[in-house]
Amino acid sequence: MTLEAGERDQARIEFVAAHAGRRATCEGGGHAGPAPGGAQVGARQRYVGRVSGRRMVYGDPPWPFLELTDFTERPEGATEERIWCDEANLFFDDD
Repeated sequence: MTLEAGERDQARIEFVAAHAGRRATCEGGGHAGPAPGGAQVGARQRYVGRVSGRRMVYGDPPWPFLELTDFTERPEGATEERIWCDEANLFFDDD
């Protein structure tokens, strides 16, 4: 799919019952804020929790994310109740 100038790709939400409730670790990137000169800085973040079963697919080519919640481990100071983790950075603890 090719987008015309000014168009935005839409995300779609799916439910993957086979993933719902599974314990997983997300070892993914995060946004750490602006750096001098206006550049944006990324950081590695680790979250451990349960997969809700919701998958967000965005872009062309498709870029899948899984929703993680019920954290038993998260970065210091993190207050999110749920995050979207790039599926390539999510590892099921029961595998």
